[in-house]
Amino acid sequence: MKKDFIVNVNRFTKGMTVQGFGTPLIYTQSQDIPYTLLTDTKELDDLNVADTSEVYKLALTMFGQNPAPAEIAIFGNTEGTITQDLNAIADQHSEWFYVVSDDNTNATVKAIAAWAEANDKLYFFTTSNIGLLEELEYDNTNAYLHDQQGVYLGEAMCAYFCTQDAGSATGKFKTLSGIPAANYNNTQINQIHQNGGNTYVRKYGNLETTEGLATSGEFTDVILAGYFIKFRIEERVHNTARQNKKIAYDNRGIGLMVSDVRAVIFEAYNNGLVADKDGKPDYEINYKRREEVNPIDRANRVYNDLEATINLAGAIHEGTITVNLRV
Repeated sequence: MKKDFIVNVNRFTKGMTVQGFGTPLIYTQSQDIPYTLLTDTKELDDLNVADTSEVYKLALTMFGQNPAPAEIAIFGNTEGTITQDLNAIADQHSEWFYVVSDDNTNATVKAIAAWAEANDKLYFFTTSNIGLLEELEYDNTNAYLHDQQGVYLGEAMCAYFCTQDAGSATGKFKTLSGIPAANYNNTQINQIHQNGGNTYVRKYGNLETTEGLATSGEFTDVILAGYFIKFRIEERVHNTARQNKKIAYDNRGIGLMVSDVRAVIFEAYNNGLVADKDGKPDYEINYKRREEVNPIDRANRVYNDLEATINLAGAIHEGTITVNLRV
């Protein structure tokens, strides 16, 4: 479906809606499963998914998190290609935003990662192959390294993100239900982080994720914040166009669009996505008035002259605290 109002989000960083930020999709090629929204693993019995299968174990891990996703979508096809399947599901169903799979072999990971990047979905997977990270450089792919077979670390982390307002939480320092510590030394952990991966260790007596990175090296919460802002502005401006006879191509009509952008920025600020500046969101909006717009754009009913610069809140992942002692 062609969008009438497109939001391009550029991230300048140093260091729920119809888009379904709370719903992941479990995709499998191991058996045929019609697209279904699950609220419990017991519903897998009706789909003839055996409790010994990897699909079942994956769903059990995700529903076993606290808090757990309210619902999980599932789809399986033994005959289609990954790209064909995901394209078809994305065209027919808009509830889901995240994707995971019971197959985390290299070929499948690469195929889903490329598809997710091109289609505005976030992909989470678990692997023991540290070298695979060097072949992935995607904002929308999140790799979680674990040396033990049958551990769905990345998928458990996906379930966590599903329960949070998009972009409001970092992926670091998180304890996940039923996930054991990975056995990597500090050199290996540093290598994982340098290549945009994450793992799971025991620190100060607690099990926790070591980072919150996408394979591009960007932080997952920054990616999610960008998508939240993008989707909410697209949705809000589209609704404005529907609810009015028209968005007039004059300064009042432009003002409606500016108001929509500003409203989403304040919504994102209230969710903790946007940095605070003197008790208000730290942002700037620039736009052209009607008389400043290219006449050709006016004739074609196109307005490309609204730009917002938003400073995201981000998160503190490490630091140094100085303590001075005096006697």
